[in-house]
Amino acid sequence: DQALALVEINLEGLIKVEEARLLCAELRRIFVGRQVVVALAEGEKAAATVRRRLGHSDPARADPATIRGRFGIDSFAKARLEGRLTDSVIHSSDSPEDVEKEFDIWFGPAHRSLLRRASVETPHDEPAPVHRTG
Repeated sequence: DQALALVEINLEGLIKVEEARLLCAELRRIFVGRQVVVALAEGEKAAATVRRRLGHSDPARADPATIRGRFGIDSFAKARLEGRLTDSVIHSSDSPEDVEKEFDIWFGPAHRSLLRRASVETPHDEPAPVHRTG
């Protein structure tokens, strides 16, 4: 029998595997099985506008006039102390390129048709926002 010693690179790899496992478990706890609404914002500077309305990603630091500020009940600090992810009331993609990729992860490619613009028009012939439940 030959004894083996852990080397730094192996330990780092093991930590990454364990962190990924814990992250997956936390994401399942927070999101799987919960009802959601999918809303798509379109237009110039849509991502920036949505992010302003969502508020800071830490609900404890979000302006009370934003979605996270009004409805968020958790904080980064509390979650860190309890060894878990922050419970978030809302998520948004970082870029238009991430939308399809993240949508497939969350809901599966079979539901990608929800990413297409609704054919319903408002009385003033302006495109209606898309809001769907998942």
